[in-house]
Amino acid sequence: MKQPSRLVLSVTIALLLCIAGAQRGAAQTVTTGGLTGTVVDQQGGVLPGATIAAVHGPTGTTYDSATETDGRFTIPNMRVG
Repeated sequence: MKQPSRLVLSVTIALLLCIAGAQRGAAQTVTTGGLTGTVVDQQGGVLPGATIAAVHGPTGTTYDSATETDGRFTIPNMRVG
């Protein structure tokens, strides 16, 4: 029986490694999220120092932040789902 060439063997191994890597990557999930935004008043002016509270409904976990001088806020590492 004829043995496969090195090229065929190399390509086959490379494809198997790609498939194995893709399967492992597909199992990863997102466990945290974040919230960003800008707080403005009715006239569109920014509100520095405003307190922001976000509540994760299923658990009741509260995440707090305050706006910067430009009215922007960021709440990182929030639970998802």
